[in-house]
Amino acid sequence: MKTQVSKWFAVLVVAFGTVQAFSQITPFSETITKQEPGKVAKVANGELQIANAVWWGFDENDATRALQQAIDSKAKKVIVSNTGKPWIVGPITLRGNLELFIEPGVVIIAKSGLFMGTNDCLFRAVRQSNIQIHGYGSILKMRKYDYIHTPYVKGEWRHALSFDGCNNIEVTGILIQDSGGDGIYLGGASLDRGYCESVLIKDVTSNNNLRQGISVVSVKNLQIVHCIFQNTNGTPPAAGIDFEPNKPTDFLYNCLISDCYFSTNQGFGVLAYLGRLSSSSPKISIELRRCHIESNFGPGVAIGGISDYGPNGLLNFIDCQIANSRGTGLLIMDKSDKGALFQFENCRFENNGEHLSTSPIIIKLSKDSIIRHIGNIKFINCEMNDSRPRAIIGLEGKVSGGNFIEGTLRLSHPSPRAEASIKQFAPNLNIFH
Repeated sequence: MKTQVSKWFAVLVVAFGTVQAFSQITPFSETITKQEPGKVAKVANGELQIANAVWWGFDENDATRALQQAIDSKAKKVIVSNTGKPWIVGPITLRGNLELFIEPGVVIIAKSGLFMGTNDCLFRAVRQSNIQIHGYGSILKMRKYDYIHTPYVKGEWRHALSFDGCNNIEVTGILIQDSGGDGIYLGGASLDRGYCESVLIKDVTSNNNLRQGISVVSVKNLQIVHCIFQNTNGTPPAAGIDFEPNKPTDFLYNCLISDCYFSTNQGFGVLAYLGRLSSSSPKISIELRRCHIESNFGPGVAIGGISDYGPNGLLNFIDCQIANSRGTGLLIMDKSDKGALFQFENCRFENNGEHLSTSPIIIKLSKDSIIRHIGNIKFINCEMNDSRPRAIIGLEGKVSGGNFIEGTLRLSHPSPRAEASIKQFAPNLNIFH
């Protein structure tokens, strides 16, 4: 475990070191401002398939026109080159069939005084296909603190990257920070494109965003690999990642989140609230594998919203660590014993719940009118490392008792109170030391 923690600490050091390094861009001797109409013409007539956005005339005070025109061109690949100056832009619209290559050292930053609309995003794509954004060593940066003060209208949808009803999307290597909403948003556009499909997000750091590190609203075939979601703060839910469908027809299908880190978020590390899905909704399929969920200010993991009439499927955590949460390690909210299974395999819970009165696992029921019995929660070979003499399982709301969790759990520091709470509320959960 020490090796794993040291590994993630090293990743964080690299990430913060990158931010500091990029904040000190060394300007070139000349600022690129001259347009290159000859090259632009060759892109327009199809002679050139790879274009550099500076050909449309880089303006260090406002590069919106150059970048948008380059994206709107016929080039299959558009390069955002390191001019030695930030690319200061207004909202940018992405087209389909595009590879956007952002060179190392480039900072694309939201222009001050723009983004007055509550839905204005740094980059947005609607009903588009085949978009690749590669940006190892680059930064997408908004002005979060501006958006929460006048003259801006308060909102939580000024995302850095927003994909609505898009297909075949890749985002790799970018540091995203300071958005006025989510670092990344994945959702539907309409009934005919009500979800994103085939999305890969890899080696991305999402830092200090207002609402979420990433929101997953409606998607099929999602992979999030080796990413960091940290320091989300400003407006609820303030999670590292939030799976939260808006309507019964939304999809959370074949979602794999692997080797990711969720840390120091104001709300939750991982949140999945599925209350707007129904028994007629598509089956959910979400798996988090080898993820590290640490030092979040609220619960490390909060999952629920499955009524007696909720969706079927599986939400599975495999080989994950939930540690050092100020709130509870695991909050299970309004989870019926019918519908989808919530499962934890080979997971470790360590030192969660800052206060002695906060149990490491909390079962909460607030909607007893649509949930008769809580359950369909399973632990397989999990471990609880909690040295304080307190109940491992605590209850909140309208819960009176029951058999909520089954499976196997190892207690590293057994105590009478800990074992008593498990026997009372999870008699089918086998304890071993």
